[in-house]
Parts: sequence; structure tokens; C-alpha cells
Amino acid sequence: MIQFMEISPQQHDEFMQQHPKEHFMQCSLWAKVKESSGWTSSTVGLLEDGVLKASSLLLFRTIPVLRSKICYAPRGYVIDFDNQRLVKLFTEGMKEYCRKKNVCYIQIDPDYPYRVYNAKEELIEEHLAIVDQLSALGYQHQGFNLSFDRTQPRFTFRLKLDRSEEALFANYSKIVRASTNNANRIGIHCQKENNVDLFYAIMQDTAERNHFVERNKDYYETVYRCFSAQGMATCYSATYSGQAHLAAMDRKQEELSEEKKKCRTKLETAPQDTRSFNRIKQIEIQEEKLAKDRKKAEAFIQEYPEGLALSSGITINTRHRAWLVYGGNRALLREVGANYAIKQFEIRDDLKKGFEFVDFFGTIGNPTPQSEHIGIHDFKKRFSGDYYEFPGEFHLVLKPAHYAVWMQMAPKVKEWLRAFKKRKKDVQK
Repeated sequence: MIQFMEISPQQHDEFMQQHPKEHFMQCSLWAKVKESSGWTSSTVGLLEDGVLKASSLLLFRTIPVLRSKICYAPRGYVIDFDNQRLVKLFTEGMKEYCRKKNVCYIQIDPDYPYRVYNAKEELIEEHLAIVDQLSALGYQHQGFNLSFDRTQPRFTFRLKLDRSEEALFANYSKIVRASTNNANRIGIHCQKENNVDLFYAIMQDTAERNHFVERNKDYYETVYRCFSAQGMATCYSATYSGQAHLAAMDRKQEELSEEKKKCRTKLETAPQDTRSFNRIKQIEIQEEKLAKDRKKAEAFIQEYPEGLALSSGITINTRHRAWLVYGGNRALLREVGANYAIKQFEIRDDLKKGFEFVDFFGTIGNPTPQSEHIGIHDFKKRFSGDYYEFPGEFHLVLKPAHYAVWMQMAPKVKEWLRAFKKRKKDVQK
């Protein structure tokens, strides 16, 4: 016997947290986050002979003027998309259920591996049939977009946590290893935080530098409050201390002075020792840089005697997985590597918790030097995770006339909302 019905959020969460499609956006807590921006929610499931086989968190929002609704299953459904019979039954249930709720169209963007490449850019998975399979059920594919121009990004990096921390670190790019080691050497201090105010201040700095409109602080507070209360969110920070840096420079200067002394001793007995001569020159260049860095650190101490958090991030996790969802970095002292140190600290924490992977939460599909977001892409790529491509967004239309009107209206409404948010932010400054 097949039943499609509303189920409790608890039933859905328990099913989702044990399913291969486990995702924090399918957690009922995500509905609590979206309530603040006008979404309502329900959880539905498909039962076969009394056993739950598929489920989904559904978000609803009323379309302006038309009064019909959008139904969005974020990164859903929680279903085996390779089981065509099951997907068909679930879709039929969704149609009937959503028609009763005056839904214009159903939107999904499945967390499903369309293509997956490893860190060497070798294709390791390919499941292209999903587009045709969903299209055959009436879902309209919204195209293979390459950037952040849909509700959710179509590409991401996922780092499997199936090795030791040392093995993971050895596989990172040279830039990550060098930057993280430098941050550790100069005393960048990473820790878990319970400070959304600090996180938001750093995010504002990031948004201003990268020319995007940042979400308001209430949004981040809601996300963190909802998920952290269930042990599913962690806030992190990375702090630079001028005093710690000065101490590190003192130690480095002692090492260089001792090495230079040994080189000069060698030259006294072997004046033609070019290796020692050249090494002295190299040391002197390093000493000049240390002197410049010392002046910067001393000036920094004058302004920030207690140090300053340079980087911050919020991770959200389900039972088996983690997403590095939000992160920002100050423009100040970007060369010290705090952004790399904090990511390594987050990954180390997730490794200790025994998670399957960490998801770097979005990148682009056109990584060329001219790409607008190439900096974000390159930063995440350097941690050597697998590069995932999802199939993208699909719409299942229930009210064709309303849908046609909304597709004409939607771009203008979104543009107006972006402009409104920007004006509001400018007024608040």
C-alpha cells in the first residue's frame, strides 16, 4: 500500500539523517530559519506498507499579486533519485498535495552528483540521465548555469574525511600548507566562538571589499541560534596578536643570527665558500623583511593591543556531514594566512567529530582567470576536495498561466529586492 502524507518534522529529520541525501537544508530547522523571511513549511513522506521510503521538507511562499504559491524543496527530495518508480510515485503525491495548497510550481535542486571530478581533475562519477528522467515526469530543467545565479550553487568542493589530519594536510596545495604553517608560526590563534557580532563585523568587511550585499545580522543570529541549540552549528574565529608575532620574529631572528655566525666562521677558514657567502646574503634579505614586519606589528599593537580577529566562519552539520556555510576575512593583514588557518581548524574539528565530508558550500563552473568569482574558486580548490557538479534547478508547473506571468515578473522583483537591500544597508552606515 502506497501513502503520500504529511509527517512530523521529527519523523522526517530522523529519516533524512540516515539517508544518502542527508543535507542540512532538508533539516526541519532550516524551516525555522526561513520563517523570518516569510516562508511557511511542511514535511511530507511516501510510505510503502507503512515504511517511510522518501520524504521532504517543503517551503512555501506566496507569489505577489498572483496569490498562488511557490513550493520549494531545498536540495530535496530525500529520495533515491535512481529509483525511477519511487521518484514517480513521490512526484504524483507532490502534485496532488500541492494543488490542494494552491501551488503555482514546485522547485527542486537535488543534491545529486551529475558529474564528480577528483583533485587531479579526473572524472570519477557521472550520472547524466537524471535530467531526462525528471523531464519525463514533467519537471522543467532550468539550464546548466555556471555561477551563483540560481537559488543554490550548482558546483561545490567536498573534502572526504577518510584519512588522518596529516594525510589530508599533505594533499593540500603548496599555498595552503605554506600559509597555514606561517599562520601557526606567527601565533594566529583559532578557536570556537559564540560571537555572532564578531562574525557579522568580519562578514561586512568581506562584503564591502568584494562588492556584494550582505545579509543582515538577524539572519545569521537566527541560523546560529536554531542550529547551535541542537549541536548542529559552530562559530569559529582566527585572531592575530602583534605580541605573539613579535615573539615569533624574535625566535626567527635568533635562528638567523646563529646561522649567519656559522657561515661567517666557515668563510674565515674557507674564503671561497660561495655557498656560505650566498647564504649570508639570503639571511640579510630575510632580516630586512623581519625588520619591516616588526614595524608593522608594533604599529598594529598600538591600535589593537589585545589583538584582532581577522577571519571567522560558521559551520553547519547534520549527523554525518558538515558544510562550511559562511566565512569572511578582513582586508587587514591578509598576508598572514588567517583565512587558511581557520579552514584547517574547522576541518580538524569536523574530522574529530567523525564526519563523512566537509562541503565548502558553493563555487563556479567556469573557473577561468576572467571569471568573476575565480578567487573564491581557487581558494576552495586548494584544499584538494572532489569537485561536484549538480544537475541544477527544476520546476514542476501546476498553474501554467500564473507561472508564465511570474517568470516575467521574477527577475524584476529580484532586482528590486537587491536594490532595496543595498539602499537599506547604505542608510544604516
